[in-house]
Amino acid sequence: LIAGIGNVYSDEILFQARLHPQTQVEDLDDTQVGNLYRVMRRVLQTAIKKGAGSEQLFERAPASYLLRHRESGAKCPRCGGKVKTMKAGGRTAYYCPKCQKR
Repeated sequence: LIAGIGNVYSDEILFQARLHPQTQVEDLDDTQVGNLYRVMRRVLQTAIKKGAGSEQLFERAPASYLLRHRESGAKCPRCGGKVKTMKAGGRTAYYCPKCQKR
C-alpha cells in the first residue's frame, strides 16, 4: 500500500511511462494502467536501492532518469529536448513535452 507519491517520484514515474502530467486516470486504458503500475514499482525500487530520501539519490539515479535533469531548461535524458515545468494537480511538475505528449 502507498499513501501517496511525492513530486520527485511522480515526475519520474510519468516520465518513464511517457505520460503527460495532466493525463487523467480515466483516460488511460487497461494496458496503460498496467504499464503505469509496473513503471511505478520499478522507479520506487530503483530509488530505494540508490538512496531514496537523500540528496545522493539525484547523483545515483540512472542517467536515463529525468530526476538527474529536474530543472526547467535542462536537457531531457531521452531526446535532448528542454525540460519544462507546469502546474498539475496543484503541484509543480517537471516533464519533457517531446517525450510526454498530451
